[in-house]
Amino acid sequence: MGDPGDETHANRGFNIHLGSTGCQADGKTSAPEEACLYPNTVQVCLGGQDGANFDAATNTVVFDVKDVLAESDVTIDDEAPAGCMSFPGDSACNTIMPRLNLPYAFSDEQVYPAVGQHFVRME
Repeated sequence: MGDPGDETHANRGFNIHLGSTGCQADGKTSAPEEACLYPNTVQVCLGGQDGANFDAATNTVVFDVKDVLAESDVTIDDEAPAGCMSFPGDSACNTIMPRLNLPYAFSDEQVYPAVGQHFVRME
């Protein structure tokens, strides 16, 4: 993997846009009346299933994109904009969406299963 900080990659960036896809709505700014095919909603449970081990006064919630990008090469995405935009067919999402605990449908025939939530943790 190349160095994202070198001049080859200057000012390019790598985006992760988590949005619902497969939605039917009257317009781009209108909410859909029915559920989207891929709502791409992440559920996070801190401190166990019932949250009993989470104390807001002493625990810290950490959002760490490093683990989400662990299997991604952020230097080679030639699509514009660079990164994962959540749409079916976006190859940059093949490893990112599953690490958000979301199955990712690259196509109707090729679905990458969720592998667990690797973005939010409690310390």
